[in-house]
Amino acid sequence: MSSDLMAAMADDLVLGIDFGTTCTGVAYAFPGDKDADPNMVRTFQNWPGATPGANGKKVPTVLTYDASPPHHLLEWGFGAQNPTTTPGISEEWFKTRLGDSKHDQEHTKSLFRDYLGCVYTALMEGFPPSKLQGISWQDAAIKFIFSVPTTWRLDVVETFKELVHEAGFGRFERHQVQVGLPEPHAVAAFEVLYESGQFFNSDGGPLLEGKPVLFVDAGGGTTDFCVARMGESKPLQPTRLANVFTHGHHIGSTYIDQSFQKLIETQLRSFNLTPSHDAQNTAVLMRMLPGFENEKHRFGPHNDVDFQIPVPGLKDPTMCSSSTISSTIRGGVLRTRRCDLERLFDAQVQPLISDVDFITKHLSRNQGIHVEDILLSGGLGSSAYVQHRLREHICKDESTMARLHISTIPRLAVCHGLVIHALHGGVFHSHCSRVSFGLVCRVRKPRSLESTFQAIRTKPKRDIGGNDSDNKARLKDRSFFDRWGAVLSQAKEKGRDKVIDSSGRSWIDNCVDWFIKMDQVTHTDQPISRKFSTFFAQDLPIDGRICYVRIVTSTQSTPSVFGDGVDVGTHTFLKVDLSTIPTHEVEEKNTNLLSQAIGKKPHVKVEFLIEATIGLADAEIRCFDLGKRKILSQAVRVTANPHPSSGDSSHVPQTCIHVT
Repeated sequence: MSSDLMAAMADDLVLGIDFGTTCTGVAYAFPGDKDADPNMVRTFQNWPGATPGANGKKVPTVLTYDASPPHHLLEWGFGAQNPTTTPGISEEWFKTRLGDSKHDQEHTKSLFRDYLGCVYTALMEGFPPSKLQGISWQDAAIKFIFSVPTTWRLDVVETFKELVHEAGFGRFERHQVQVGLPEPHAVAAFEVLYESGQFFNSDGGPLLEGKPVLFVDAGGGTTDFCVARMGESKPLQPTRLANVFTHGHHIGSTYIDQSFQKLIETQLRSFNLTPSHDAQNTAVLMRMLPGFENEKHRFGPHNDVDFQIPVPGLKDPTMCSSSTISSTIRGGVLRTRRCDLERLFDAQVQPLISDVDFITKHLSRNQGIHVEDILLSGGLGSSAYVQHRLREHICKDESTMARLHISTIPRLAVCHGLVIHALHGGVFHSHCSRVSFGLVCRVRKPRSLESTFQAIRTKPKRDIGGNDSDNKARLKDRSFFDRWGAVLSQAKEKGRDKVIDSSGRSWIDNCVDWFIKMDQVTHTDQPISRKFSTFFAQDLPIDGRICYVRIVTSTQSTPSVFGDGVDVGTHTFLKVDLSTIPTHEVEEKNTNLLSQAIGKKPHVKVEFLIEATIGLADAEIRCFDLGKRKILSQAVRVTANPHPSSGDSSHVPQTCIHVT
C-alpha cells in the first residue's frame, strides 16, 4: 500500500464536491473503514426531494425564494426544480455570476451561501454515525474537496473558499476543506487512476502510456481543457500525470437551455395567451420541466423526429383566446423542428471544436507535442449529438489523427476524480505553466560593460584559468551575463541607463527576473529558488529591515525583461521580514573612514532566498534565509490566470531587491 494512500486512510470520510452550474455531484469514500475497500468511490444520492426513478445522482443547482419580502428560501435542489409545485422566485445558473461585475456580487454570494448550506445539511444528514463506524459527524475526520473551473480567477477562487466556509464546511475541528483542483484535472485523475491501476478502456480504445491526452470537460456553464502526458506505471500502482496544459471557455449546456427558452418564447408568442399564461413564463416552465431535459439528453445524430415538449396548461380553455391552434402544437405538445435544436447545439459545439483545434495545433507547433487521444466528459460531453459532431470533425482533420474517448461516467467524473486524487495524495507531479511569473528587481551595472563581459563572451568555460576561487568568480560572471547580458546592453536604448544609489553604485532599475516562462514544464515537488539581496541604512533599527517584492505575470513565453509589455500585470507584493537574519550573516558596507570621507553612506547588505512552488492553478511564493532555516514571509499565492490585476502599489514602500 502506498504511503499516500496510508496517509489518506487517516480520514473517516472523503467527499468530492463538484459544484456545477446546472447540477451538483458528490462522491465519497471511507478510507479509514477497515472493512471497506479504501479505493471504493461511491456517488452520494440521498438528496431530499429526489423521487423514485428520478436521476438522483446529481442534485439541481436551483433555489426558490418567497416572492414576498424578505424573500425567505423555500426550496432547493429537486424541490425547486418544478416551479408549478413551488411558486416563487427561482434562482439558477448563478455559478457563472461569481466574479462577474455585470451581476450584483453580494446577491450572488448570498445564493452561494444558501445553496452550499443546503448541500452541507444534506451531507450531514446523509452520514449518521451508523455510516461512520459509530463516530458522530462532528467528531469524524472528514475531508471536503471542491473543484473549480479553469475560467475562475484566483480572487474568485478565494471568494468561493470563503463562501464554502461560511456555508458550514470545515466548522468542526477534524473537518478539512480543500478548494482549487481544476475540473479537467479531476477528470484526468478519475480516468487514469482506479482500482486496478490500469487506464480505462473507454470508447475508442485504451489510453496510451507516455502519450499526451486532451481532457475536455464540457459541463453546464464552462468547458475546461487540460492536456496531460500519461506517465508510465507498474500494475496496481498509481499513474501520475505530467506536462499539464490548461485552458477554459464559457461553453456549456446552460447556453443551450437559455437559447431553447428564447426559441420557445418566440414560438408561443404566435398565440393569443391570457396574462396568466404569458409566453415568457410558459417558456421558462417548459424549459424547467423534465420533458425538455429528457428530450435534450435523447437528442442524437440519427434522431430524425421533431423535438416534442408538453405545453403546460394548453388544454385549459383560458390558455388561448382563439380556437385556432398552430400546426406546431398538437395534442398539448409543442413540436420543434430538429434543425432548430441542431442550431442551438451547434452554437456550443462549434466553439468547442475550435478550442480543441487551437490547443492541439498550439502544442504541435510550439512544443512538438502531438495529441493522439481526446477524452470527453461533462453534462454537455455526455450528449450523443456533441460526441458525434466532435468525432466527425476529428476524423476529417488529417492533421490531428486523434482518437475520441468518452468518459465511463461523464457527468460524475469530476466528483469521483476529486476523491481519487485525494486518496492517492495527488496525481500531477509536473505541468506546463499557464503564464510567466516574474519578480521585479534591480541589476547592477558594471562601470565598463564591454570590459567586464568581453572575456566571458569569447573564452570557453573550459579555458577559464586561475585558482578555484577565480574560476568560481568567473563562472558566476558568465552565468550572470547569460541571464542579464541582454538587459545591460539594451538598458540605454530603453531609457534605463542607470540609477545611482547612496553609495554611488549604478543599477538598472525595474527589471524583471522571469523565473518561470509560460509553457515551461515545472514540478510541484521541485520549488524554484532565486537569491536576492537588499540594502538598509546602518542606523536603521533592526526591526525596520522590511522589504517588499513585487510579483508580476505575463501571457508571453518570452516577456520583456523590463516588464514593459502591455500584458504584464502586478498581482501582489511579498512582504519580507529580514530583521531575524543573524548579525554574522549581514554584510556591512562603507563602514571605513575612507568610504565615509568620499561621501559613501554606511549600510548593510542582507541576502535571502525567494522560493516558488508552481501548482496547477497558481504559484505559492515565500522567502527564506540562505540556509532555509527560517521562513521570512508569509506564503502568497499568485494566480496562473492570464489576466492579472493592476496591482495597486500606492501603499507599498518602494524597497528594491537586487540580483545577487
